[in-house]
Amino acid sequence: MTAVLHPNPLWLRAARRARRSVVLTTVVMVALGFYLGWKEGYFTPVAHFHFEARSSKSLNKGMAVNLSGFKIGQVSSVELQSDRTVRVDLAIYRQYLDFIRTDSEVRLETGLPIGDPSLEITGGPTRADIAEPGTQLRYRGQPQLFDQLAAVAEQIKPIMENISVLLAQARQPQGELQMALRNLNETTARVQAWMPGFLERSDATLASFKKTGELGVTAVTPFTNADGDLQTSLRDLRTTAADLRTSLPPVLEDLKAVSASLRASAASLEPAVHQVAPQIPGLVAEGRRTATGAGEVVDAVKDLSLIKGRINQPVSQPLLPTSPP
Repeated sequence: MTAVLHPNPLWLRAARRARRSVVLTTVVMVALGFYLGWKEGYFTPVAHFHFEARSSKSLNKGMAVNLSGFKIGQVSSVELQSDRTVRVDLAIYRQYLDFIRTDSEVRLETGLPIGDPSLEITGGPTRADIAEPGTQLRYRGQPQLFDQLAAVAEQIKPIMENISVLLAQARQPQGELQMALRNLNETTARVQAWMPGFLERSDATLASFKKTGELGVTAVTPFTNADGDLQTSLRDLRTTAADLRTSLPPVLEDLKAVSASLRASAASLEPAVHQVAPQIPGLVAEGRRTATGAGEVVDAVKDLSLIKGRINQPVSQPLLPTSPP
């Protein structure tokens, strides 16, 4: 009776600790629930939109709705309609309603095998009106990862079949690959047998090129010397050119003066030529008549017998006196 009326203090302290632990655990669970609800947006004011899809594959309740990589809402429900289309309701946070336009488009973003799919609202800033809550948005389905892998596998399958056929042909002794390999081996052997002689000929050719270069350098070196014939000739040519440049201007001036004098003489003679020109034909005719008369006189004198005899006799003394030697 005493134990019931007066319980053990240790037991009382343990009971109080247990009650406090239960209360604290309950408070922590409730706070955690509120935090998770706030984190998921359950306590955030939302507006509802929806779209229709042909299939609910990769569409499920609670999946995130993103805009430019930021979560702006989530899927509130996925329902099958009577016409076999799928209605998907979206809960968009009200602070992001200005980004939802009438021309916005919902696109399914399939994640990696270790990631979750999500919905992405696309469409840049346009002049379209802001969509009212309850508006149906356009939806564009994306090929899912497994569908893409299946398509890739379908494309790889013919390639693998062709590789198998090529390997089967390669294993045949008389196949094209084996023949090509044998031809390649023969060509390699021929090249290896031809290479030493080619290298020797190449060495000889290079040696001759080197010798020719040395001879060319030897032949050109005298011309490059400062005291060589070529350099001396060039210096003489430069000196002659300088002398010519110095002496040519006076000569050209003299030529110009002579040319001017000749022009002046021609200009002064031109009136005299014009005056004498009409008399030239008469003077020529008079000269011809004089020459003709002189010829007749000479013929007449030759016909005289006395003169003819004197002309035919040899001359022993000079007709004119000469000075004594």
